[in-house]
Amino acid sequence: MTAESKQDSQHSEFRQYLPDLSTPRFTTIAQNDARGHARELKEKQAPPWLYGLYTHWRKLFQEPFKGITNDGVVRPDLFKLRDEGVPIERIVAAAQRVVDHLTPEQISQTLLHIDSPEWRTWSNPEFLLSEKGIRLDEITPLLRDAVLTVLKETLSPEGYEKAIGAMRINHFLGELVNAPAVMNEHSYNFVFFGAEPSTTRPWGFSFYGHHFAEPNVIDAGPYKGTRILDVEERLGVAAHAVPR
Repeated sequence: MTAESKQDSQHSEFRQYLPDLSTPRFTTIAQNDARGHARELKEKQAPPWLYGLYTHWRKLFQEPFKGITNDGVVRPDLFKLRDEGVPIERIVAAAQRVVDHLTPEQISQTLLHIDSPEWRTWSNPEFLLSEKGIRLDEITPLLRDAVLTVLKETLSPEGYEKAIGAMRINHFLGELVNAPAVMNEHSYNFVFFGAEPSTTRPWGFSFYGHHFAEPNVIDAGPYKGTRILDVEERLGVAAHAVPR
C-alpha cells in the first residue's frame, strides 16, 4: 500500500460510522427539500430530541436579549467603536452589489432592521429553522456569486478558502446521506441587518446554515482531498492535554 492510499484509507474511516439510511429520518429527508424537511420536523415533531431542541430555542427566543455575561451579570460597554482595519469600502461595495440584484420581494426578506430580534435566530442544524434572507441554492448564479464576494471581502484569504471548503464538504455530506436538496454546497442563508450597506451607519450580515465541517475531509468526487480544520484539531487536542 502506498503512503497516499494508506492516507486515503485513514481519511475514509468515518464511513463506518455513517447512519442507517433506511430509517425514517433519512428516507424522509431524501424526499424533501430544505423547507419540506423543516415542515416535517414541526408537523410530526420527530425526531423528538431535535423537535425538543427546536421548541427550547423558540422559548429562549421569546426572552429579551440583555447583553453579554460570563457570570450572570451583564457586562456593559464591553466593546468600543474603533477602526478594526477591515477593508470596509470593498465590503460595502460588494454588499451593495447584492442589494442591487435583489428583487422587491427579496429586499423585504433580506434587509432587516438593525435591532430585529431575528439576528438571534441563527442556527446550524440541517433543518431550515429560520426562514429569513435568501437561500443560496434558490437564487440566480449571479446573485449567489455576489453574496460569496461579500464573504470573500470580509474574511481573510485563508478564512474564505476554509469556508468554501466547508461548503463543499457539506455538499459531500448530502451525497453520503442521500439528501442533496437539504445539504449541498449552497444550502446557506444570507441576510442583512440595518440600513443598506454603508461606511458610516451601522449594519451587518449573517451567513448561516448547516455547520461547517462534518466530516472534515472529502474522500471521493471532484473535490477529493479537500480537508479543513486539521490545524485547529491538533491545537485543540494539544491544549486539552496541557496539565492543569
